Order: sequence, then structure tokens, then C-alpha cells
Amino acid sequence: MSFRAVAIILGLLAAVPAFAPTGAADVYPQATEWSPTGTNVSLEAPILITWSDQMNAQSVEAAFGASVENQTWNATAFQWVHAVVPPWTATAAPRSPLPASANVTVVVLPTARDARGYPLTQDGNEAGGEPTDRLAWTFRTEAGTPPR
Repeated sequence: MSFRAVAIILGLLAAVPAFAPTGAADVYPQATEWSPTGTNVSLEAPILITWSDQMNAQSVEAAFGASVENQTWNATAFQWVHAVVPPWTATAAPRSPLPASANVTVVVLPTARDARGYPLTQDGNEAGGEPTDRLAWTFRTEAGTPPR
């Protein structure tokens, strides 16, 4: 192969971006917003997460959990809708009302992946899939009884 041909090939290879993440913050997906938060949340309020990228729905649901004291729910306790166009949201509506006057903790483990297969990052260190990358928050439900 001539020197000129090698130079052309090397030039082309240098212009091709690497597929593997380089550690840039915009490579790994993260949750940018989540709700509900605060107190006096409706017993039937959906859980909504907005993502920075399109997520793999199955991995999000597998990584999801909600709990109140010693009671835990996985994804099957919720009706899911995952956006297929931006903004990239995942909505989980409870199939039955949440307990009244309860602190509900929601967790999405770092095993959740985007549509490209990259793991969730939430700790800001520009690497994904570490234990510190889990998304977790708590809200308090209202004291009332669920509507019939």
C-alpha cells in the first residue's frame, strides 16, 4: 500500500468518532426531572421521569421500585407509558391508590439503560452504571381517602 493511501485511510479513521463513551456528560443518560415531589400528593398521582435521552423501556421498568416502610412495589404495580419522541418521559400510573399519609420512596437503579445501551448516571461524575448513579426521591401522599 502506498504512503498516500495509508495517509488517506488514517485521515478517514481520525474523522470517525469512537462508539464507546469517552466520559462526556452528554453520552450517558440521566433523569433531568422527576415528580411528584413534596407533600399532599394525590393517592393516584402518576410518577413521571423525564430523561436526557430515549430510554430502553424494559430496563427502566426492571430497575424501578417504590416503597412505603415495609411495603414495596415493582413496575407491575404501575401502568407504564414511555415516550417515543422527545421529551423522553416515562410515566408510571399506580394500578391501585397509594397509601394515605405515607412517605413514598421511588428508586430507579443504575441498571436502567438508554436505547443505545448506555447505563444511567445521576452522580455527575461522567461515568454510568455505578451504585451512586441510582435515582431516588421521596414524596408524601395526602391524608384523604381515594375516590371511588
